[in-house]
Amino acid sequence: MKRFLIKTLAMVLTFSLLIGFSVNAYAKEAAPCGKDLLNSQNTMLCIIDVQKIYIPGYPGALSGPIPGQDMEQKLANVKKMMQLAQRTELKTLVTYEWNNIDMYDMPEDLKSELPTKNIEQFNKEYYDITKKPEISTAFDKAGIKNIIVCGAETDVCVLQSVMGLIKKGFNVFLADDATYTSTTLNSPALKRMELAGARLVKTEDVVKSVEGFGKLDYYKNPGKDKNYIDMVASKEAIVVANFDDESFEAVNDPKKDAKLLRIQHLSQYAEILDMPAYFIYDGSIEKVKPYLNNASQVHFIKAEKSIQKSLKDVMKSLKEQNITQVAVGGIDEKNITFDAAKAFENNRFDVHFLEDSVFETGGVQDKDLNSLYRHQVIPSSLKIFFYDTTEHITTVPAAWLDRMIPKYEQGLVVWVDLLPFVKDSQ
Repeated sequence: MKRFLIKTLAMVLTFSLLIGFSVNAYAKEAAPCGKDLLNSQNTMLCIIDVQKIYIPGYPGALSGPIPGQDMEQKLANVKKMMQLAQRTELKTLVTYEWNNIDMYDMPEDLKSELPTKNIEQFNKEYYDITKKPEISTAFDKAGIKNIIVCGAETDVCVLQSVMGLIKKGFNVFLADDATYTSTTLNSPALKRMELAGARLVKTEDVVKSVEGFGKLDYYKNPGKDKNYIDMVASKEAIVVANFDDESFEAVNDPKKDAKLLRIQHLSQYAEILDMPAYFIYDGSIEKVKPYLNNASQVHFIKAEKSIQKSLKDVMKSLKEQNITQVAVGGIDEKNITFDAAKAFENNRFDVHFLEDSVFETGGVQDKDLNSLYRHQVIPSSLKIFFYDTTEHITTVPAAWLDRMIPKYEQGLVVWVDLLPFVKDSQ
């Protein structure tokens, strides 16, 4: 409920693409480890938060249409999943964020297609559905090993729920043509899920397999893996590398303004979440510093010798504070931001690379991201970062709200979903 109220407040106050590469290139396994024929005995369909309020472009929804995201086709594929479950008596679990009343309900043309047998429906408070005991128990009692996932949002509840299901030991098949979100940058979430062991599939292939016409590949659950690890505010720090006047002036990124807004928000989130943030630079910051929050949680580190040496000093400080996770952004001049992410990983930090908070100076190449994620750095974005650290809809700490709401009122932050896109289209 607070998520909706705060979003609504943010909208009132503030309004007074996929990257072109194959996600499969990032899978940890060069090839699937097995095949399975999905059926009503070994498989469950999980439909997450297909609610009017979260359907981009639906009248009265929180977001408008998303460029490159064909919602008509996405919802048609969700409907095909429901019809499949009805025909085959596939076990089905449906979730609703907060409740299923009015705008929080499913559109009637979809609701009428829900299967009439073997179905359980739950309201939830966590973004990760497995963190609600009743839902977790329902999965455990179902007697299945495979779970087909569809619904919303790709980079919030779907992402966190897929991570939770994999941690519980299930083979997860994500129907990526039946999931959707309120942003153009959904690739970090898809990459992270696949790196963790989820199998990205198409609705048509799911239908064929369940109806007995073909087996689907699945990846071996890799066990303990950094892509599973939840972001924890008390264990996380923000590191923005190479953020100074000269480097910022040299940025030729076409989404420079949109990314600057995200860097600004990181400095505000540091205070809201009581999380240390380090802005490391080796030149003047006279021009860029006014963009940033100057709260006690925000530290400006002048690189007296080199940025690499300053990064080592920051790592030492973080270890003394028992900080084990870092969210990394910055200006990727001469691969400085990429190298910073790798340096933290080499020093046993869990590193979340904020793709939408990295300024390109020569163009971030697909091969660069490929190398970074094979290095065990975790794909992320500002939106993933925000929802992963808050994780719960109704129990956001009062201190966070006390610091957050005035910032909305003052126009210092907008709701993360409302920030301008860093990709023109999915």
